[in-house]
Amino acid sequence: MGVDSLVCVWYGLRGFYERDAKPIVLSKELVDGIHLKGGTMLGTSRGGANVKMIVKRIDLWGLNMVFVVGGNGGNAAAHAIAMECKAQGVVCQVVGVPKSIDNDILIIDRCFGFETAVEEAQRSLMAAKVEAMSAYNGLGLSWLMRAGRSGFMPCQLSWICGCWNPSFYY
Repeated sequence: MGVDSLVCVWYGLRGFYERDAKPIVLSKELVDGIHLKGGTMLGTSRGGANVKMIVKRIDLWGLNMVFVVGGNGGNAAAHAIAMECKAQGVVCQVVGVPKSIDNDILIIDRCFGFETAVEEAQRSLMAAKVEAMSAYNGLGLSWLMRAGRSGFMPCQLSWICGCWNPSFYY
């Protein structure tokens, strides 16, 4: 037993039904060095997924396992897809994989994506700190975007860098 092939779709769940987004088969050559790039090589989409159409394609393509990588919305979509597969009698295991740069997925201690985001943002903060310390009465500013409302990344960065109180704007 093993995996014959790994098929991926472009642009998140929309890749199941967008005409211009043909699925691709991953190969060793295609993913070589992917861990050094960050982000997603396949693109992404947010919300509005047509679950019935996705399940239709899962059945048409003969997929027996689907991994949905994402945050709370992606995991909710994975559940909806699994329920629709069951309702339509399509035999497919659907797995939700928690990924969030802000580590804000309920029940999950640490999402993948969070550590990378913290490491990359840390460079910016440390550079601002060095610049601020090199000038008389220097001030270093760095703006960090948050994916969600939890603020785990700015808090983690403030603690790691030993600097400043993060300011939160909602």
